[in-house]
Amino acid sequence: MIKSCIYNTMLKHTHLIYRFYVIIFIVLAFISQGCKDNPSGPDGNINSNYEIAYHRWINNNWEIYLNSLSRNTSKNISNFSYEDSDCKWSPDGKSIVYTHFNNRAADIYLYNIKTNENINLTPDDTYISQAPVWSPDGKSILFSYHKVPESQCTYIMNYDGSNKRKLLDYEAKIYFFADCNNFLYKPVAVFDERENYIYKTNIDRTYNELILDLRTVAHDYATVFDFNTRDNKLLILASDEKDKPNFIITYDLTSKTIDTLIKAGEDHSISCPRYSHDFTKIALYEYTSDYKSMRLCLFDLKAKPLKYLLDIASSEEWLDFRPPVFSPNDKYLAYVKNTNQPGPWFTWKSSLYIMELSTGKIQY
Repeated sequence: MIKSCIYNTMLKHTHLIYRFYVIIFIVLAFISQGCKDNPSGPDGNINSNYEIAYHRWINNNWEIYLNSLSRNTSKNISNFSYEDSDCKWSPDGKSIVYTHFNNRAADIYLYNIKTNENINLTPDDTYISQAPVWSPDGKSILFSYHKVPESQCTYIMNYDGSNKRKLLDYEAKIYFFADCNNFLYKPVAVFDERENYIYKTNIDRTYNELILDLRTVAHDYATVFDFNTRDNKLLILASDEKDKPNFIITYDLTSKTIDTLIKAGEDHSISCPRYSHDFTKIALYEYTSDYKSMRLCLFDLKAKPLKYLLDIASSEEWLDFRPPVFSPNDKYLAYVKNTNQPGPWFTWKSSLYIMELSTGKIQY
């Protein structure tokens, strides 16, 4: 079993909604596919024994690990002091970028699978560079940049760390590449109406277009979780009841139309929707308001009915609130399940699971 061995010294609390806010998340990712017509990974053209990357809490530190689906190989690729996070596979599956925090700043590192080498792409102790995102062709990396006392902003650089330049005068919360030159983003703008705006721009900074005000698509709130590059549609988790995300919609950027795909059952909420790589399916979590029942679900956009892949009805187990991740060939789905541990403190163990969707077989 791949375990993060999280032993968090927090007091036990009987209400599970409290647990939602104190969870320290594990981020996991299969070898990414990048451009949708250029697959890599288990069925692709990469010479690597590693097929999944994830964050692991070990020796009081967050590290980035690689593991094969067969579990025959496991490797700590960061192994630094302080925290390592935000791991992202390159589109060709040959390298991983991630954020390394130290006691003064943060830098973006690139790990080369073939050479087993870590390269600092932003070597400077005076600023924070974090949250890297690959362009679909693997030639560029977007990232958040902050140099005190300046405000946070968004930068872009070449895959080797060269040609760093400012792209946006502010930090963005989400990035979705529409193609290799154009991307969508949502500004981080606390107490500012821009926090509801989705923009489209390009890496040459020749235009910047407001394409959606999220307040127009939901009564209470709406959050973008994914983007369908094939059909030009945003995948949005929305709510028509206060503090209860209970339906999933798509917004067509071409026709400017809304389509409601999934409505949660009575007393249920929805979390973490994620497209498959071919955009024919959506994985998500459904849970009751008391968090005592949680389900891993799969929605087929053609067949329509919501399929329950896993149903947890236990106060001692719970699904981690991070989106489940499809493998590049869409044959597998990765997710994290947490199990509470006995004792005077609130502690739990997190296990990484891989489900084969055609058979329902689970590896962990």
